[in-house]
Amino acid sequence: MVNNAAASFRVKINNVLLIAHDITLGKDFILFFKVVLSLWLLSVIGSFISFFTIAYVGTIILITLPALYSKYDEHVDKYCGMLHHRFSKHYKVVDENVPSRLFRSLSKDKDS
Repeated sequence: MVNNAAASFRVKINNVLLIAHDITLGKDFILFFKVVLSLWLLSVIGSFISFFTIAYVGTIILITLPALYSKYDEHVDKYCGMLHHRFSKHYKVVDENVPSRLFRSLSKDKDS
């Protein structure tokens, strides 16, 4: 039983390390860009707020959000659905335009 758990854990850790390796090498450009953007956003937030404040606010949010969601779940689902629809439209536009522009600019740099 312990050996099975250890083997399963080892496989999951290896998968995480493989994904991290691919991200650091830049093999999956979209995922690499998401990681860079997330780390940049964390650094911006961290420059304004201390770690303990973030941990405190995060704890308060984690405690109160489930209760608020159970009370207002219909309203939350409705507005989240609308937001998802709007953001998916914007995401499609960005996903179609940004990578093609980046690859064009990279190919221009390589040609010259």
